[in-house]
Amino acid sequence: MPKPARGSLAALTALAFLLVGCSADSHTPPPAPAHQNPLEEVVSCLDDAGYPGFVIENGGVRSPSDISEDQFGPMQEAVVACQKQAGFYLDGIPAEELPRLYDLELVEQDCLRDLGYDSPPPPSVQTFIDEYGTEDAWEAFGAVFYGLPDSEQTEELYNSLQRECPRPSDTFTAE
Repeated sequence: MPKPARGSLAALTALAFLLVGCSADSHTPPPAPAHQNPLEEVVSCLDDAGYPGFVIENGGVRSPSDISEDQFGPMQEAVVACQKQAGFYLDGIPAEELPRLYDLELVEQDCLRDLGYDSPPPPSVQTFIDEYGTEDAWEAFGAVFYGLPDSEQTEELYNSLQRECPRPSDTFTAE
């Protein structure tokens, strides 16, 4: 098997941190998360394991790009352990949690609206649950950003919106 380039290892590691998920049903504000940003907890855990990194602007974690191939496997094991410790769902968000994610998506939609970005009305909670994990799945950020003309879908705007209104799926953890 060919050795991956160091840049590929960094990209693969960053991808390992991008978590996608969803939640759905009540319209009361969701409870406060146990930690404000579980990605910071992952970074701290990885640092303790000897793999320093940092939270990246668009929702994820970047780890060392200069890691040797023989360290890559142990680092990936540390990534999984740290994600579990922070409460991330590594095997997908359970159906009973989808109503909670839906509520967080509605909060994000309000945040985006406060920035001047309107989007079509969200689906019903049941539709959100039914379409979760499919190509038709709804998320507030996607409805706004990908609803813009192509010429406006810039990396700068993407990162700015992520900073101002972080995607719930990037930091969704068990309560």
